[in-house]
Amino acid sequence: MSGRVRRHSLVVGERGPEGIDAATSASEGNTSATLHGSAATEENDALALKCIEVLLAREHLFTYPADYEPPLVDSEQYRRRCLQVQRSVSFVRRLRISEEVAGLSVAFYDRIHSEVLPATLETSITDEVWGAASLALACEARELPAALVVILLAGDDRAKSLRIWEAKQRLRAHLNWRIEMVTPYQYIRAIPRAPTHVRILASGIVTLALTDVQLIRQLPSRIAAAAVAVAFIIFDELHEAVERSMEEQLRVHALERFTPLRTSPRSPGQRETVATTPAGSCPLMNPQTLDLELMRRLLRIFFFSEAPDIAGGVFSLSSLSETST
Repeated sequence: MSGRVRRHSLVVGERGPEGIDAATSASEGNTSATLHGSAATEENDALALKCIEVLLAREHLFTYPADYEPPLVDSEQYRRRCLQVQRSVSFVRRLRISEEVAGLSVAFYDRIHSEVLPATLETSITDEVWGAASLALACEARELPAALVVILLAGDDRAKSLRIWEAKQRLRAHLNWRIEMVTPYQYIRAIPRAPTHVRILASGIVTLALTDVQLIRQLPSRIAAAAVAVAFIIFDELHEAVERSMEEQLRVHALERFTPLRTSPRSPGQRETVATTPAGSCPLMNPQTLDLELMRRLLRIFFFSEAPDIAGGVFSLSSLSETST
């Protein structure tokens, strides 16, 4: 022990005052960088919370009419809506664009069927054309080339391309400012300090839930908060399962003397972090205001996809694997 102390003193002595000053300056520089990073994080949190406040103030402007009744399960309208969801998700997955475009197109589609359309829109436009027009308008609302989308949707059928484009223009004129609808995806992006993998899973859960007609009248903020909470729960359970498997393997190999590093959010070392991030800084993630019934519904949708088999393929989480990557 004395040798270690003596060697340490010799090293300090060899560095001299200049070396000590340099080490002190480096330490101060690290402290300054840490403080700067903390300030930047707080600034980002403040901007995210401001964004959430703006979204909360706007989302009530896009509610559906009070007399609107979602289509009954197993009805023809329900089947057509599920087909619209499948087409939209398949399209955005094929082009590798945001899932929010699919959610927005379904919202436009629901808006068409929830309102009494003017006589100018009640023409011979088919439900399929309305669905394609909704998808093209959703792409346009997110600054994607609508003309290219129409060409991709119609293929070589020029007459169909013109019908989709005309329906898109009529739908745009009818919705007007309501094109800028608030979606759960916007809240998921804005929630501060949420890990990337949680955001990805929460977005996938919202996309899976597009086929649930009981969620049409739910506010986007409630859906987003429940989806993020469910994503945290799912990853928490996965961490616990992995830990139990690792501990079992360690016991089998007689390595009990080694204590594996716990990485589960439920571990004592991380409970405080999970409790304050993002729940402590975001009003959406307040445990007292989370809709537990909605969370249970999203969990059922995630683990037991309730979407029907349409057009020869089941719309499930596996179909979103490429989108989430």
